[in-house]
Amino acid sequence: MLVVWLLEGAFVVEWIDATASRQGFSSESSARLRFRSLRLVGMGVVAIGLILSLTVATVGKGAIYAWVISTSWFLAVSVFLVLVVWWKDTIFERVKGRDASRVLQ
Repeated sequence: MLVVWLLEGAFVVEWIDATASRQGFSSESSARLRFRSLRLVGMGVVAIGLILSLTVATVGKGAIYAWVISTSWFLAVSVFLVLVVWWKDTIFERVKGRDASRVLQ
Protein backbone atom coordinates (compact mmCIF):
# COMPACT_ATOMS: atom_id res chain seq x y z
CA MET A 1 0.00 0.00 0.00
CA LEU A 2 2.87 2.37 0.80
CA VAL A 3 4.50 1.80 -2.58
CA VAL A 4 1.22 2.47 -4.40
CA TRP A 5 0.68 5.76 -2.56
CA LEU A 6 4.27 6.87 -3.19
CA LEU A 7 4.18 5.97 -6.89
CA GLU A 8 0.83 7.66 -7.45
CA GLY A 9 2.01 10.78 -5.64
CA ALA A 10 5.25 10.91 -7.62
CA PHE A 11 3.35 10.43 -10.88
CA VAL A 12 0.92 13.26 -10.15
CA VAL A 13 3.71 15.64 -9.10
CA GLU A 14 5.73 14.86 -12.24
CA TRP A 15 2.64 15.21 -14.44
CA ILE A 16 1.69 18.62 -13.02
CA ASP A 17 5.29 19.83 -13.27
CA ALA A 18 5.60 18.64 -16.87
CA THR A 19 2.32 20.30 -17.80
CA ALA A 20 3.40 23.60 -16.25
CA SER A 21 6.84 23.47 -17.87
CA ARG A 22 5.31 22.87 -21.31
CA GLN A 23 3.34 26.06 -20.93
CA GLY A 24 6.61 27.99 -20.54
CA PHE A 25 5.58 29.80 -17.37
CA SER A 26 8.89 29.98 -15.59
CA SER A 27 12.63 30.35 -15.61
CA GLU A 28 15.09 27.74 -14.38
CA SER A 29 15.06 28.96 -10.76
CA SER A 30 11.29 29.15 -10.52
CA ALA A 31 10.98 25.75 -12.23
CA ARG A 32 13.08 24.23 -9.44
CA LEU A 33 11.02 26.08 -6.86
CA ARG A 34 7.80 24.90 -8.51
CA PHE A 35 8.94 21.28 -8.46
CA ARG A 36 10.09 21.56 -4.84
CA SER A 37 6.72 23.08 -3.88
CA LEU A 38 4.78 20.40 -5.74
CA ARG A 39 6.87 17.71 -4.07
CA LEU A 40 6.15 19.19 -0.61
CA VAL A 41 2.40 19.33 -1.26
CA GLY A 42 2.46 15.86 -2.81
CA MET A 43 4.26 14.32 0.15
CA GLY A 44 1.77 15.95 2.53
CA VAL A 45 -1.17 14.56 0.57
CA VAL A 46 0.45 11.13 0.35
CA ALA A 47 1.17 11.10 4.09
CA ILE A 48 -2.40 12.01 5.06
CA GLY A 49 -3.89 9.66 2.46
CA LEU A 50 -1.71 6.78 3.59
CA ILE A 51 -2.55 7.33 7.24
CA LEU A 52 -6.26 7.53 6.43
CA SER A 53 -6.22 4.37 4.32
CA LEU A 54 -4.27 2.48 6.98
CA THR A 55 -6.74 3.66 9.61
CA VAL A 56 -9.71 2.47 7.56
CA ALA A 57 -8.01 -0.87 6.89
CA THR A 58 -7.18 -1.52 10.54
CA VAL A 59 -9.96 0.00 12.64
CA GLY A 60 -12.47 1.42 10.17
CA LYS A 61 -13.89 4.92 9.97
CA GLY A 62 -14.17 5.86 13.58
CA ALA A 63 -12.64 8.17 16.11
CA ILE A 64 -9.06 7.75 14.88
CA TYR A 65 -10.12 8.52 11.29
CA ALA A 66 -11.91 11.69 12.43
CA TRP A 67 -8.90 12.66 14.53
CA VAL A 68 -6.56 12.31 11.55
CA ILE A 69 -8.89 14.40 9.39
CA SER A 70 -9.13 17.14 12.00
CA THR A 71 -5.39 17.29 12.66
CA SER A 72 -4.52 17.28 8.96
CA TRP A 73 -5.49 20.95 8.89
CA PHE A 74 -2.38 21.70 10.97
CA LEU A 75 -0.27 20.09 8.25
CA ALA A 76 -2.11 22.01 5.54
CA VAL A 77 -1.61 25.36 7.27
CA SER A 78 2.07 24.69 7.93
CA VAL A 79 2.65 23.64 4.30
CA PHE A 80 0.86 26.79 3.14
CA LEU A 81 3.07 28.97 5.33
CA VAL A 82 6.22 27.26 4.05
CA LEU A 83 5.07 27.83 0.47
CA VAL A 84 4.43 31.51 1.18
CA VAL A 85 7.97 31.91 2.53
CA TRP A 86 9.49 30.03 -0.42
CA TRP A 87 7.55 31.94 -3.10
CA LYS A 88 7.62 35.42 -1.50
CA ASP A 89 10.72 36.69 -3.34
CA THR A 90 9.60 35.26 -6.68
CA ILE A 91 6.16 36.84 -6.44
CA PHE A 92 7.51 40.26 -5.48
CA GLU A 93 10.10 40.05 -8.27
CA ARG A 94 7.39 39.35 -10.85
CA VAL A 95 5.15 42.11 -9.57
CA LYS A 96 8.02 44.60 -9.37
CA GLY A 97 8.00 45.29 -13.10
CA ARG A 98 4.31 46.09 -13.16
CA ASP A 99 2.45 49.01 -11.68
CA ALA A 100 2.20 47.84 -8.09
CA SER A 101 -0.97 48.48 -6.19
CA ARG A 102 -0.99 50.07 -2.76
CA VAL A 103 -1.45 46.66 -1.17
CA LEU A 104 1.95 45.46 -2.40
CA GLN A 105 3.82 48.66 -1.51
